[in-house]
Amino acid sequence: MAAPETRAALDRAGARLLHQPNLGGAGGFTRGLDAACTGPGDTTHHLLMDDDIALDPRMVRRLVEALSYARPDRALGGAMLETERPRVLHEAGARLQRGWGVASFGTGRALGQQETLALFDRVAKADYNGWWFCAVPMTAVRRAGLPLPLFIRGDDIEYGCRLGAVGVASVTLPGCAVWHDAFAGKARPWLTYYDYRNLLVNAALHPQVAPPPAPLEVLGALFARLLCHQYGMAAAVRQAVSDYLAGPGQIDRITLTERHSQLSARFSREDGQPLAPGTPAPPPGSARDRPQAIGRVVALFLRRFIQISAGAGRGDPANASYSLHQITPAAVGPGPYVRRADPEGRRCLILSPHRARLWWGALAALALWLHYLLRHRAAARRWRDGAGALADREAWARRFAGAGAGPQSEGRSDGA
Repeated sequence: MAAPETRAALDRAGARLLHQPNLGGAGGFTRGLDAACTGPGDTTHHLLMDDDIALDPRMVRRLVEALSYARPDRALGGAMLETERPRVLHEAGARLQRGWGVASFGTGRALGQQETLALFDRVAKADYNGWWFCAVPMTAVRRAGLPLPLFIRGDDIEYGCRLGAVGVASVTLPGCAVWHDAFAGKARPWLTYYDYRNLLVNAALHPQVAPPPAPLEVLGALFARLLCHQYGMAAAVRQAVSDYLAGPGQIDRITLTERHSQLSARFSREDGQPLAPGTPAPPPGSARDRPQAIGRVVALFLRRFIQISAGAGRGDPANASYSLHQITPAAVGPGPYVRRADPEGRRCLILSPHRARLWWGALAALALWLHYLLRHRAAARRWRDGAGALADREAWARRFAGAGAGPQSEGRSDGA
């Protein structure tokens, strides 16, 4: 419940405080959109913001001024800067690539560099706006409907694609940004579960935006984490693929609150062991992408699997460190390495190979991949047929009411 001083401040601002179970970021955002749909008819836009951003209030004024000139078929968003490195850009718009990888505009660029500022000379076409800061036209919300109950991770991507399908473009407003913690520091396997399950769901619903992951790419996602000693993340991806194949009916089989409690309990532990206090982190390693040719990819994976199974590098010290998004089998090698759990490397984890976990994970991945190979087309059809019912207003009303849920808590706008 809100503290008395918080409630008093809300009352002075004329704000409403809504209570509901923990439905994640998707549930918090949807509750706001649903309330806006039933609010005064003169509301033109609804502003979506994460609850863990640092906001310069001038950004709201800048947004309002821009909306007075913007066409009604535009969703205006702000860029995301990293809280840990306040002058480093994370994303100023993004496009979706084959396999539904996100190509963010300007990632890692310092704002003081001329080439970074050139990103804002013209507005690039984006497939979505991140909901750390995004104003959506209410006319578009009434046409597109409410978001899907994806809990967190990917709800803004799916909705941006849905807006695009009804003719509403996503535009990142130059000169408008908020600060948000870097995603590279959020590496719990339960987050990986939502990332991958929702990626598969979104790709099934919007194949016209970008080609969905091929079955071999799904197998690669499993093996890549195994070969990088991310055994918890590999298990989370297996669960994500399995739940995706189960179809949309599994979403409300239990409440979102209960499902999240189960997932966070099962996949709460980060991969790796903390680096001993006082031990300096190894220097940053070279972030190399996987080879693109399928033959080279298979050869790399087989060679690395054999190396780890033979015990290559197991007793060696870690000689390089990587951020979460730099970790690939081509970059880290068969031996131990260090993951920087924050951009500055103040907290680090050492990830080491484990032969038994690798073999067990590989057999489980192959079995699940065969299952996916046989059922992925049917699963995609079920998601396309059943997504509308999941986003239905009555279905959300039941979730808001907490039917079958435990004690209610305040709704959050960001489940991460």
